[in-house]
Amino acid sequence: MTFRLEFQFGFHLVEDALAQRQFLRIVDDYPSLYAGPHVRNAIRRYELFWLPLLAQYATRTEKWFIALNIAAPLDIAWVWHVHMLSPVSYQRDCNEIVATLVDHKILVGEQRYEGLVKALWEKLYPEEPFEVDLTAPVCDAPDFQSRIEYDIEAACARQRVFNYQASLPHFADKRFLTKAVERYKLHLYLKQQNPETFFVPCYDSDLIWHAHQLNPLIYTRDTTKILGKVFNHNDSVNDRKPGSKLSKSETVTRKKWKNLGHQFALNGAMFRGEPPLITQKESIDYSLHAAFEYTVDLTTLEVEGLPKPKPYTVEIDDINGSQVLKVHVRGPAARVTKSDGVLSRFAYKKKNSVNLRVSVLVLIFSFFNSAEYSFSDEYLAERFPCERNVVSQPETHELTIAENLIVRFTTVVHSPKPDEYFFSVMPNGDFNPVQDATSILSSPALFLSPFSLNQTVASSEMSLHRLVDYWEREAFICRVMHSAELLFSSVEVMNHVGDVVSTAHLLRGNVLPAKKQVGEPQFCCTLDEAGGKEPC
Repeated sequence: MTFRLEFQFGFHLVEDALAQRQFLRIVDDYPSLYAGPHVRNAIRRYELFWLPLLAQYATRTEKWFIALNIAAPLDIAWVWHVHMLSPVSYQRDCNEIVATLVDHKILVGEQRYEGLVKALWEKLYPEEPFEVDLTAPVCDAPDFQSRIEYDIEAACARQRVFNYQASLPHFADKRFLTKAVERYKLHLYLKQQNPETFFVPCYDSDLIWHAHQLNPLIYTRDTTKILGKVFNHNDSVNDRKPGSKLSKSETVTRKKWKNLGHQFALNGAMFRGEPPLITQKESIDYSLHAAFEYTVDLTTLEVEGLPKPKPYTVEIDDINGSQVLKVHVRGPAARVTKSDGVLSRFAYKKKNSVNLRVSVLVLIFSFFNSAEYSFSDEYLAERFPCERNVVSQPETHELTIAENLIVRFTTVVHSPKPDEYFFSVMPNGDFNPVQDATSILSSPALFLSPFSLNQTVASSEMSLHRLVDYWEREAFICRVMHSAELLFSSVEVMNHVGDVVSTAHLLRGNVLPAKKQVGEPQFCCTLDEAGGKEPC
């Protein structure tokens, strides 16, 4: 038998969850915010400058709601966000640093832009930059010993895993999130009835829980009213092995939900694996694998041997039939140029032809005579073996159209630029046995379920396939692995130095929601377990 909970909250949790997710997407564009010097520097800036600024500003105005509309630089906003996700620690640390609980609300979009207080910051801290370049190394950061007890640096790394879980599009669907609020209420009810029990949330209700915590004063008031004290949040319990605290607690949680007539597990809200590893890789120029485009200038045209001193038409067309040049000349001979030096400019796309062919046609007594001239790839490559942003020397080409009728045209070829990329798979039908897939996969925790990761002996198969570019040169290696025993299949694409540049793998059925769970399925990936995968 199910029932509805009537807990009331001090703000709209769905809207704040949507704003939170928007903020997390911004953070995810900067891997340096998950670990390393930028995180440590952000903690320094947060503790020494931001918390005192807010506390001082709020005290001066005596109105916290004004301070709530002040937005922090991204690095500080992120460590502040992470700090608030341990509400008991956050209260303790705020009291230690600034002697008050610093309130917060999520600011994104125009609100965040308008709330950035660069002028105030620069007035208070002229020696400290307001914003930092999160894509560049940290330079000259002073030594700093934090007074904050909570390990924000470790928590930043853990939050990367959470952000990955909540990054799928259905976590921005209002119907899905409205249901998540109801499930969060049940999470609170279970804690109310079982205060000493550690309950595990699914990721839908965890997103709502995070949104609640990111409003510290409201969260303190709401959870104290429901539970008699501030409800702490512990995201450090992450070991999913059988017999672990997390595994045992999930079993207890499932049972308690069932006793209340609810199902704990929900499609679209379950753990989908660890995020891909962050690795600093050397930048590689892949443009040599592209089909090139050449820009060709036709600068002069000469005709001699026309039979009579009368008008004639000369046309030049490229291989695709598009017109390059059409001019009227008068016999018996003519030379055509333009003041800017270019009669016509056209593009030669390597993907569309084997050779660049130019046809010249002359109308004589209502009959067309023509000839063709080919610029081979070798001809073009000789002029641009490795240099970029250069222009070839003018070169004149001569064609005999008919007896005594000669056409000459001069061209200048610009250095090529990458046009498009075309790759073909050279399939290899052989699969070879693999004893330990985790020793080969680039990110085992991304591809395999926690259960599969703990299988010490499980058979898998692997095959390697060459990916060749337009020029039929090997560009990548595609590694395909499959295991019926572990219920997984994966594809990894590796470049010539062995770096994995792209991956794909089968998802477990509970990772995606059913179509009925979302209000706007056209913007979500959904799964119909009875009929197969629906279009995303």
